[in-house]
Amino acid sequence: MAFLTRRLVLGGAAALFGTSAVLRKAHASNDNINVLQTVTASISGVALPSSTGQIIPLRLAEEVIATNQNLAPKFGYRVEQDGSFIDPASGVSIRQGYVPAAPNYVIPPHQALEEARPQPIEPDAFDEDTLKLFVWGQSLASNHGYGRYAARNADRTCVYSSGNFYPCSDPIVGAEGDRGSVWSRVADSILGRTINHSPVSQVVIGCCAQGSTSINDWIPGGSEAPRLIRCLSDYIAAVGQPTHLAYSQGESDVNILSTEQWLDRWRAMHAGIRNLGCVSKIWTSIETICNVRTAADPFDEDVIRRLPNSYVQIEIGRQNIRAAQRIAGILGPDTRPGPNLDLIDWRLRACGDGCHFGERGLSAAAGAWATALTN
Repeated sequence: MAFLTRRLVLGGAAALFGTSAVLRKAHASNDNINVLQTVTASISGVALPSSTGQIIPLRLAEEVIATNQNLAPKFGYRVEQDGSFIDPASGVSIRQGYVPAAPNYVIPPHQALEEARPQPIEPDAFDEDTLKLFVWGQSLASNHGYGRYAARNADRTCVYSSGNFYPCSDPIVGAEGDRGSVWSRVADSILGRTINHSPVSQVVIGCCAQGSTSINDWIPGGSEAPRLIRCLSDYIAAVGQPTHLAYSQGESDVNILSTEQWLDRWRAMHAGIRNLGCVSKIWTSIETICNVRTAADPFDEDVIRRLPNSYVQIEIGRQNIRAAQRIAGILGPDTRPGPNLDLIDWRLRACGDGCHFGERGLSAAAGAWATALTN
């Protein structure tokens, strides 16, 4: 299937990526300064979403860049004057760089989580203007953002999980992780927006997202499928048919599944939900970017020292999954396109792990989700 591409406007990010030489000169006497790895990519001259790698010493960042420029011809790639390398077969161009890590891209200190579980609440009765949102997926749908948030409209927002209603505040009950969530922000952002000529008066969220999951985990027979069916069935019984279903996943399947394979899994997941008796429309996001280091190894050499062919294959793999996600959003009358989270500025994603959003990134993702769900 032909790649589907889209131009990304980064508002100066390209210029930022070109600061490596300036940074090197300014810190020539201090090779231990930490920098954030960056990657700009394009395909056949059309910009792709930029991404980041790891926070590493300046000397190591330059060593990695130089090594890949020397290795690129061995993979059949052409090296340009600006240091980028191009794969003639796919048209993918990669340029590695770095920006200062501190103070903007250092992972914030991990906030201690109070051990007490949020106390259940009694929400107001739901009416026809209540938006009932059920979500699942991987870490961007879980509690892995940097910056916790509580919905400002506490009297008109809530979360349902396992027989109880809870305040719509991070970490969202029912989702994995103990940091920030996009959904608490979505609840605030969506209140008052118009759907079917009426403003949304209340938001009830259900979530069973799990970090690092593949779409294979959510289809019938997958490891997370029983949880999905159990949580969705419970939500329907207690809250009613969702007005919106949101699937937020894709990063784990890059270079694992082809466009057709991902779509086949999506159809199987869709059929499992319909067999449950859920008739709600499904919004599928576009999301493929995650260069996160492993939890077991904060200084992940496999991520830091990726070879030229790895970068090219990652961009090809991302294009394949993006194509599948776009198609999933327009497959039929009960499917809808979700937001393109890959297009959120890399500077709002960085936070030192190349995957999850900081507070401004979470706000941007929430606004994108709210717009998609109410269009």
